[in-house]
Amino acid sequence: MKKILFLLSFITAVSVSSAYAQQTETPEQMQQRMRDRIRPELISKAGLTEVQADKVIDINFALQKQRREIRNDQVLTPEEKVKKNSEIDAARDKEYSGILTDEQIKSVNEFFDAIKKQTKKPQ
Repeated sequence: MKKILFLLSFITAVSVSSAYAQQTETPEQMQQRMRDRIRPELISKAGLTEVQADKVIDINFALQKQRREIRNDQVLTPEEKVKKNSEIDAARDKEYSGILTDEQIKSVNEFFDAIKKQTKKPQ
């Protein structure tokens, strides 16, 4: 019986540690993975250059951290969270306006909205 319990605990420890090891990705690695995955679609669907696509990805990556902090903040009311996210959207669009045309901004926002809808679909 002790051997079985030891074996089960050993298997559990190994599987948990390997799962944790797979999730230890640095922010730079995450950003590069995002850039590699999204850049081609941004270029083709939103009509951006590679430089513009990289800048858009950098802007969005930087704002993800802020959005995550808002989402996890237990003190904020839902209305405050909506307001803060709206402020982030306004700041994002202001940064976009320095590198993109109005039409490109619209295309980029539609692109990311489509991604959000895809990820929220029940599987």
